[in-house]
Amino acid sequence: MNWKRRLTAVGLGSVWLGMGLGSSPGPVAPKDASTVVVRATLPALTAVAGEATPETITVETPLGPKTPTGTMHLTINGAPVAVTVAARQRQHDRWVTLRFQAPATLAPGRDPASLTWVTGATVRQYQGFVTVPALFLAEQSGIFEDNALGHAVPLAPGAFRQATEPTGMAYDAQNQRLYVADANAGAVFVYNTRGRLLQTLNPPPLLEPTYLAVVPGWNRLFVYQDGGTANQMGFMALTLAGKVVPWPGHATFPQVFALGNAVTVDPSAHLLFVSRSLTGSQAASGAAAVVAYNANTGRAVPTAEAFPGAGANPTDVLYVGADNTVYVSGYANGPDQGHYVRGFRPNGTPDTASEAFPIGETSTGHAQAIVYNPLTRQLWVIGDAYLHRFTLAGTPVPPLTSRSDSGVPLAQLKSGLVAAALAY
Repeated sequence: MNWKRRLTAVGLGSVWLGMGLGSSPGPVAPKDASTVVVRATLPALTAVAGEATPETITVETPLGPKTPTGTMHLTINGAPVAVTVAARQRQHDRWVTLRFQAPATLAPGRDPASLTWVTGATVRQYQGFVTVPALFLAEQSGIFEDNALGHAVPLAPGAFRQATEPTGMAYDAQNQRLYVADANAGAVFVYNTRGRLLQTLNPPPLLEPTYLAVVPGWNRLFVYQDGGTANQMGFMALTLAGKVVPWPGHATFPQVFALGNAVTVDPSAHLLFVSRSLTGSQAASGAAAVVAYNANTGRAVPTAEAFPGAGANPTDVLYVGADNTVYVSGYANGPDQGHYVRGFRPNGTPDTASEAFPIGETSTGHAQAIVYNPLTRQLWVIGDAYLHRFTLAGTPVPPLTSRSDSGVPLAQLKSGLVAAALAY
């Protein structure tokens, strides 16, 4: 990938005006009375998970229009990376393009990066992050990692080994943690993006956790319980450390309904959206396939409309704050057989700006999960065999495969997708 975003040196001396903290920048010139230290922030960089890829970055040179000289040290996640001058944009310009190769070993999420350029008495220190998006896929047989190009990323030995029957996933981008519900183990496992277990959450009366939604800004993890007695079926609120947060005026498990199959949260409005499969009589009576709840009290919240068009068999629900939309995926039987993704306002009314999302997997599976990529502002829909990318308006994003109606093939999916999460 090529980044041509220019970077201005923003400070002199000990002034720091950048964002983010990088790792140790490597050897620098000894500071004395004549040394000038310039600190700035690296522009946002994105690398491919599991693949060594050539990348470029444009920064200001220490010598203006002169030929760049001096010593450069680039580290990513603490490891040295070779960097060379690739080209100058214009002879009279102060900007130069540097070339380096992002290592294949970078962990999904954000890896700290630091560039130090020493030229005589001038020391330029640029710090920031390299973002490595990765798609984690949960099947009945375990968890896999894909770099969203259809290429499997090998996991470390023993990664995610505790999750033998994953039923749901949620990613905490703020703390770079992956939460995995396991109904067989009766617990929620917390992993880093390498698949190393950090914590096990199994407070009583958690029995069979299935679907998850995490809100790090609130210190909340919402867990759907799909087993036990009737009054234990519904949603449980936990802190990120696993402490139960009782619903006001409710039992620990408020009886929401027995057929919930996905959950998402609108943090700005403190709303919890739950999708559910409808029986024939429920669908005939116009019951809502998506229900809104107050995320603080667990009580149902009336909506202006009952999410018309969400269908009787939703498979996932996702709130995207970038366009204030609740997206619902699902499938239909009968004369309207097929699968779909539709957008709604949080008040349950259809989002007229979101057109039909052409999935095109009629013979290969359903639209099983939805994730949002904030780096590209794209909605990613994962079926049983393909990853489809769309703009938030529902327009397919190329490149597509030879099948004009399909996206990137995901060869790892063998036994049916259960859940998906995007780390970034």
